[in-house]
Amino acid sequence: NGEYELARENYFKSIETQLQLYGEEHPDVAMTYTNLAFLSEKNGDYNSAMIYFEKALNIRKSVLDENHPDLAMSYNGIAGIYKVLAQYSSSIKYYSKALEILHRVHGEKHPSIASVYGNLGVAYDKSGDKEKALEFYEKALSLRLELLGDKHPDVAQSYNDLAALHDNNGNYNDARQYYKNALEIQLEVLGEKHPNVAVTYNNMGVVYNNLEMYPKAMDCYNKALEIQIGVYGENHPDVATTCNNIGAVYFNYGNYAKASEYLKRAYTIMKEFLPKGHPTLEIFRENIERVESMIGQ
Repeated sequence: NGEYELARENYFKSIETQLQLYGEEHPDVAMTYTNLAFLSEKNGDYNSAMIYFEKALNIRKSVLDENHPDLAMSYNGIAGIYKVLAQYSSSIKYYSKALEILHRVHGEKHPSIASVYGNLGVAYDKSGDKEKALEFYEKALSLRLELLGDKHPDVAQSYNDLAALHDNNGNYNDARQYYKNALEIQLEVLGEKHPNVAVTYNNMGVVYNNLEMYPKAMDCYNKALEIQIGVYGENHPDVATTCNNIGAVYFNYGNYAKASEYLKRAYTIMKEFLPKGHPTLEIFRENIERVESMIGQ
């Protein structure tokens, strides 16, 4: 990705200049490392993202007051990488550190606090604690509606999170309604080519798949894939997730050759981004084995 390489190069040049001007221990250097971390995360390079988030955190710990919001930003960033790497207890620990600082700085009501509530909800959800997840998702939604109104992308994110929880619990009609709420806001506010819109289409596809409404599921997945390839190119974790989902629909249709094609494409992309043995990679690999066994019959 040329844009990614160019942005990365510019951040490295900035760091070089900042180190000459200020030395290592300076808030501006920490901020550039943070920007590099977010850029790496967006591009699926989670190991580099973690290294840069930790560099930023170490500088901030030495130069900033312990209640500074930038420290919360570092903790939040590190927690996000732990979440992607399926290390949920570490993720929850770092989100909680971020929340502690934000409460001291902003009190109870601030958009950044709502964001951390949402992130904590996801981490608890992934770790299997559905009650805690619901508690934090509802806190996030209620605070966002109060502070941001009902036409904000963050509100759409809360609807998405709640929908996923209901989907996992088998409440597919509730999930579908929350996803529709999210999509309506996103299309109005972000436009139809935004990566967040793709995430919602993908999630809706999962619900339709669970409801055995396969043509609707396929329609949602294809819309998601078109947006994702337009934004990221072919080689990105989100593209892999959508290909895996399309493969699952073909499997349900009994078209095992097409299912195998998409599932292998998903696995090939995702193994470039996730460490060996990651739960998502294992699921993708098992999906391929299941299809291959059907083809072999």
